[in-house]
Amino acid sequence: KVKARVTSWTDARSKSGQSAQKEQLMWISEIVEYVSHVWDVTGGRNGRKISPALPSTILLLGPKFIPPNYHDHYRRRSAVNIAPRTANLKAVTIVHPVFFPELFNNCPRCNAGVEDLRSNGWTGQGPREVHGLFREEMALGWQIKCMKCKDQPEKGHCFASTSAEFWEHKEHWEVPRTYFLRCYL
Repeated sequence: KVKARVTSWTDARSKSGQSAQKEQLMWISEIVEYVSHVWDVTGGRNGRKISPALPSTILLLGPKFIPPNYHDHYRRRSAVNIAPRTANLKAVTIVHPVFFPELFNNCPRCNAGVEDLRSNGWTGQGPREVHGLFREEMALGWQIKCMKCKDQPEKGHCFASTSAEFWEHKEHWEVPRTYFLRCYL
């Protein structure tokens, strides 16, 4: 799954102007597998209400994933082989219902409730490059479909949580406080 996702993202990114560094995409694809597993375990993929309890055998990591640095590598092995391409991986923030369920309660356009929304998987183009507070980062979003907006094909009905359209009608106070606490402090 990981390699297939990287290939798909690389093909989609060739036209978008976004970076297609293989090591970066591979690392983020591994994170997607982890978040998807947490999503499955908590019941999100099956359409059940998400359980807040996660088994004690699974660590809850995220939503901001910071790549390992030289010190992390050094603590794992006595002889560290640092390659420039892997030493410069960017942090990634995952905007997903596992971490921010309140963002996915309403349609960004018509404000329809949860009963009219369907999960539509990860964004097809992969992570987006964004400007972080202290360095360049990446963000990967989850998509939702609105069944009410589906009747208006000229406007679209699928929204990615990393798109401008998803955030267009949200005020700054509606952004979950935990988003800033978890991602930028």
